[in-house]
Amino acid sequence: MLRADRQYGSAQADAWPCVGTVVLRLPAAAVLPFAGDGTVEDLGPDQCRYTAGSWSWIALAASLNRFETDITVVGPPDLTEAFARLASRNAATATAPGRRRTLKPPAPSGPDSASTAPRPPFQGGYCLASPPGSTASGNGASR
Repeated sequence: MLRADRQYGSAQADAWPCVGTVVLRLPAAAVLPFAGDGTVEDLGPDQCRYTAGSWSWIALAASLNRFETDITVVGPPDLTEAFARLASRNAATATAPGRRRTLKPPAPSGPDSASTAPRPPFQGGYCLASPPGSTASGNGASR
């Protein structure tokens, strides 16, 4: 079995080649279930320090964006540069000719199709694997 840390060039066993630390504007309790092999330090009710690793700086920056919150890089500078490169790539993708499209809400269907009640706005957070109101656990992560 290949281990990601050794496969992608870590100089040490059991260590990622790229490790960075950030402050996330989320409570530690919201980050901890999704921290994987990273570490989470509580910094108060609305923020935490998160240290994680990956096989590249770009991959680490991209994985941190999954938290959908403001991020402050504590270090190293390579992680800050990776966020800048990722932002540039994403901006180019978002504005590329032929790639712009307007997302339209689905047309009403079913017994309530005559209803014109607007859907509630997206509130952020994590996707549910089950429909709202079901008794199944939402994201499949063990808690």
